[in-house]
Amino acid sequence: MSSSAAYPTGLRAQLIDKTPMYAIGALALAVQQYLMARRDFFVRDAVDAATTLRAADARTAALGIFAVSILAAGGRVASRVAVFTAGRNVEYELRAVLLDKLQRLGPSFFRKMPTGDIMSRATNDLGQVRLLVGFGVLNVISSLFALASALYVMLHISAKLTLASFVTLPLLWITTRSFSIRIFQATRENQEAIGKMSDQVLASLTGIRVVRSFGLAGSELDTFEQKNQAYLEKGLRLAFIRGSIGPVMGAISAVGVLVVFWYGGWLLEQRVISPGDFVSFWLALLRLTWPLLALGFVAAIVQRGRAGYERVKQIYDAEPDVKSGDIARDEPVR
Repeated sequence: MSSSAAYPTGLRAQLIDKTPMYAIGALALAVQQYLMARRDFFVRDAVDAATTLRAADARTAALGIFAVSILAAGGRVASRVAVFTAGRNVEYELRAVLLDKLQRLGPSFFRKMPTGDIMSRATNDLGQVRLLVGFGVLNVISSLFALASALYVMLHISAKLTLASFVTLPLLWITTRSFSIRIFQATRENQEAIGKMSDQVLASLTGIRVVRSFGLAGSELDTFEQKNQAYLEKGLRLAFIRGSIGPVMGAISAVGVLVVFWYGGWLLEQRVISPGDFVSFWLALLRLTWPLLALGFVAAIVQRGRAGYERVKQIYDAEPDVKSGDIARDEPVR
């Protein structure tokens, strides 16, 4: 494609256009999670063989663990290459479409939206969109496959212990929902603040001769300080919300871990499950714990990407002052 007009317009169209790359990444993640499930079962066999002094079986299981771990690592790398490449391409093409639209808009648009704000939307906001369609999409797909893979192993070992490990899920969902709403609002305010600050810097630099001629440096500095302080406050509020996600989600998940050790230890004492079963269950739960912990992190990326795209979309949706008619020309104008 040589022209920005040939690129799909809009985030949804971009995602549909990049479906093959996302499909390759999803397939690689599916293979990786399947191999990780096989690794958990190999670990169970290795632990049970070691506790019963079956050296040959333990060696065979250990070789299986090594083989599937290497293959799973390859699938993990392949998934990231595919999805991150798609995300970068989406950002590249959205920026090309944005530039093409800006060149066709008239003076009335640029009177309503300052240049500094436009620059902020073309850089910071599109960067947030790239995180959404790259890292965000990757983690959503990875979390779904990790959930299916871990549940397969956990339910195969003990359905009762699996139910006990999910005791904190409702609280995790409520917490994630609460953080998502707050992050979306804080991100929009933060991006608007940086846009205003960027516009102030651009205006000062563009009119530097006027500022110096009339001795307005002090006034310009005061205005910049106010907008810089507003951006600092919005940024600190966003950072506080994002920084709170990890500790809160981790504390909730820790309660679930305590339940698993307490009830799993009791099942182990009653010989309902073997030592290998418990270790395998724990490894599967660890693979499930990260997606649960990442819910808040992914929610933050999604909300920041949504807020960024909403600001960029205001430019995409703007109407030019002069529009072409419906009648097409018969032949090229020479």
